[in-house]
Amino acid sequence: MTDFYGNITWWGFSPALDLQETGFHEMCSKLSCAAPDELNILVVGAGDCRHILKTVARSYRHIKRKLNFYIIETALELYARDILMMMIALEQKQNMGLQDKVELFLELYGNSLVRQQSSQYVQRMADELIRMVTDFDYMKKKLPFLDLTQLKYKERDFLESILKLWRNKDKKAIFDISKCWDLRLRQLLGVRYDSRLNVFDWDYNMELIERGGSIVYVGQYKNWRNTGVAFQIREGTYDVSNITLASLMVFKMVCT
Repeated sequence: MTDFYGNITWWGFSPALDLQETGFHEMCSKLSCAAPDELNILVVGAGDCRHILKTVARSYRHIKRKLNFYIIETALELYARDILMMMIALEQKQNMGLQDKVELFLELYGNSLVRQQSSQYVQRMADELIRMVTDFDYMKKKLPFLDLTQLKYKERDFLESILKLWRNKDKKAIFDISKCWDLRLRQLLGVRYDSRLNVFDWDYNMELIERGGSIVYVGQYKNWRNTGVAFQIREGTYDVSNITLASLMVFKMVCT
């Protein structure tokens, strides 16, 4: 990918799909076969868990069957994010209310900067996930829907390293996402960087609105483009780097 787009696809490029209704019934009709009681779904390069969540959320619309999702991503950081997002979505009501759950999900999913309490939640979950990754019996007890046995040992070790990065309390010292975002903007906009707010305004009116994005308020859009904060649900302070968007990937820089 080009430099200003990055090397990890943190978010997908398509709307969330219910994979039980996306060509599934048509395929069964063409093959003249009955719908199976168990469905295996391979998801390759989705970038996040949106398809899984929508498919599970809409399962009541279809015949009751067991769903097995097989996920293939280009980076282990995406597996860690998928697991965290699924844990938030499936958090018990007695532990977290629906509104708090939705706000936390959106914040960690789409914001470069998060609130302190959200960062602390990630730290707590990182400790839990480290234990799960290193002890599959514990994982089966806590997250029976998850199976990481197909990962190689070196991949499990790398996944554990990612989770150890998440639980680091001094986020800014190891990952200053505001600086990274600004550098990315400079690289993307080039000579237009100093007039970036005007560029964002042009993109909003000439690109986003034309594509049906009028539901997005212009001020929120420009703030997101400038800072990376997409969801400001409450009047909180968003000043902690979203460590789930950090990567341990090693790059080689060649100077000419």
